Amino acid sequence: MPYFISDATDCPSWAVVKADGEVIACHESKESAIDQMVALSLDEDIEPGGELRAPAPPGDQITGSDANEPGSASGAGGDIAISAATETALRNKVTEHNDAMKERDRPAWTRATYGQLAAVYRRGSGAYSTSHRPGIGRAQWSMARVNAYLYLLRTGAPENPNYVTDNDLLPEDHPRSTRGRSVRAATPPGYIRGAARKGLEYNRAGLGGDGLTDQTIREARLMADGQVSDDKAIRTSAWGARHAVDLEAPQNRDPQDPGFPGAGAVAHYLWGIDPLDPGPARAWFDRQAELIREGEMASSRIVGGEPIIISDIDGTILNGDTPIAETVAFLQETDEDVYIVTGRNEEQRAATVRALAAAGVEYEELIMNPGATADTLNFKRETAQRLLEEYDVVLAVENNASMRRMYRALGIKAVNVGELPPATRKATTVMETRAHFVDDMEIRAVGDKMTFKGYAAVFNSDSEPLPFIEQIKPGAFARTLKSRNNIRMYVNHNDSQLLASTRSGTLRLQEDSKGLLAEADLPMTTDGRNMSILLEQRIVDSMSFGFSVPRGGDTWSPDGSRRTLTEVRLHEVSVVTGQPAYAATSASVRKLAARVAVDEATLAAALVTLESGEELDAAQADLIRGVVDQLAPKEIKPDNSLIVAKQLLALMEMQV
Repeated sequence: MPYFISDATDCPSWAVVKADGEVIACHESKESAIDQMVALSLDEDIEPGGELRAPAPPGDQITGSDANEPGSASGAGGDIAISAATETALRNKVTEHNDAMKERDRPAWTRATYGQLAAVYRRGSGAYSTSHRPGIGRAQWSMARVNAYLYLLRTGAPENPNYVTDNDLLPEDHPRSTRGRSVRAATPPGYIRGAARKGLEYNRAGLGGDGLTDQTIREARLMADGQVSDDKAIRTSAWGARHAVDLEAPQNRDPQDPGFPGAGAVAHYLWGIDPLDPGPARAWFDRQAELIREGEMASSRIVGGEPIIISDIDGTILNGDTPIAETVAFLQETDEDVYIVTGRNEEQRAATVRALAAAGVEYEELIMNPGATADTLNFKRETAQRLLEEYDVVLAVENNASMRRMYRALGIKAVNVGELPPATRKATTVMETRAHFVDDMEIRAVGDKMTFKGYAAVFNSDSEPLPFIEQIKPGAFARTLKSRNNIRMYVNHNDSQLLASTRSGTLRLQEDSKGLLAEADLPMTTDGRNMSILLEQRIVDSMSFGFSVPRGGDTWSPDGSRRTLTEVRLHEVSVVTGQPAYAATSASVRKLAARVAVDEATLAAALVTLESGEELDAAQADLIRGVVDQLAPKEIKPDNSLIVAKQLLALMEMQV
């Protein structure tokens, strides 16, 4: 057991202490305390622990708050409610922290998620019931723990070296993360936490006997706070089996016995097992040990991934074939990707897809029970655990109470239909747009309709200054195209001028080596017919896409001058008349100027004047007409850059 130094004890100055706060010796100076800590550590061949800072001196700690029942913190979830104001404060902390980390170009493992902070806050609220400082409220106590967690994220090490209880929430590549090494088992039920708390009380009263170790006491404190490591769960399963015989003694099983509780009974309490009713706790630990050995961790695996929502179908989205309006509206409004997890079996997939489409529900993936005989609760638990390994599951919408309890045990906020929070993220999501010249668009008649084909985005092409330079990498649209979200095609990003959509089948999108290829069947409406003419005559010659960037979807150069998009969430595509962001305009102007033998700078200035909407002077107008006149008679097909230039000049000639 490591030794520490601390000035937060009953000693007048510094002391050498154990990790649980037990004072070994008092010292007049910090230096002499360090000397003894090092000497003791060398003698036992262990690493010195360093400085231990407790929230308050032991004499200033109080226990016994009963505001939360045992198990209510539930480690990473549970029933401790987080008010709207607290949720806002936590989400603001996430934004401020992540912005600072991004600005400092810190590694990805420094990033926070709301799920992480909510879990830490709930744990702090639960810990307040067993140990807190007078004059500090529960909310303040909990938020202090959140701040300590953010410090750990930011620096890679805790400010208090004894702060290890939230390491399971850290991103997997964080230096102090226990994810994948000593991941927590599922939060223990209230009867296990209550047993551990009772064992600690008996031990403080001197009834624990001589066989208890410091580790047992320390782990009992963690258990009372709802924290059980995988290792502890496995050891407790074996310990309970070995020591069942101890409960045969009357002093360990009979509260009426004068010797109750005996040392064996106190030991059982400290291991989370009530000696008066050991069956439930032993069964729970046995199950956890089984899950851990199988690699199925019944734990909250909150990671710094993209936030998603899980939703059930029957009784949640649909009542029979009738959509539940409240849920449908919520799922339509939220900007989070939606994963449908249903007890319906795979044989019902086709009918389910049709029903969801008819209800207007967009989703990323429909995950169905593999067979009619599969246990729905375990199926949904296993699915949630798999999703938690990759995503930050911020909400589960579920009408079944047992399912909601299961989700909460995994650290996921779970609500019934009538408890849905406002879906405000879409309104606050920043959608960016980028345009570029389409140098190889096609417009052709297919029967009684016109079909358009062109690239909505191009890969590996530098944008014009935004004021930064931006590039889109191949594969940036791969994930969003696999979703079942409805992507629409507009005119100039105007949702009142709809041309096509993926849901109707009139818009087809795919990635190839060049970029994001869009093919659309234009409608026989006024907007559709007008756009067909404008596209066919090359008067409209640009496309754009509206997008947002998920967490980790972009990288920046150290000086902030270049941005690389590696993953985007596609919202819509448009044909546009505005100034492109992605355009080899400088190259096009240079080639055009050389072709028609005019000054490049003078031509560029004229084009900029036109694109800005300013009036051309006489010389600029003559220059533009002259360039158009030289290009117009040409019957030969020019190279792509000249096509771009000709199309632009045609529009400009109309403006002149």
